[in-house]
Amino acid sequence: MAKPVIKVAIRRIKGNSNMFEFVIITPFMKSQFVLPREMLNKMRIAIERVLFLKRDNQS
Repeated sequence: MAKPVIKVAIRRIKGNSNMFEFVIITPFMKSQFVLPREMLNKMRIAIERVLFLKRDNQS
């Protein structure tokens, strides 16, 4: 099975240190969001939970 090609980019919006552009690019789709710092942190926490649960369940 081939690995999916997914690119993720995050950059701070100039002039506002609490807003970020979040972009997900696949061969079939591009999604772009402008998110406040609070929402980006919530996404980071959710991703870390999944990664740690997966790692802990494999041991």
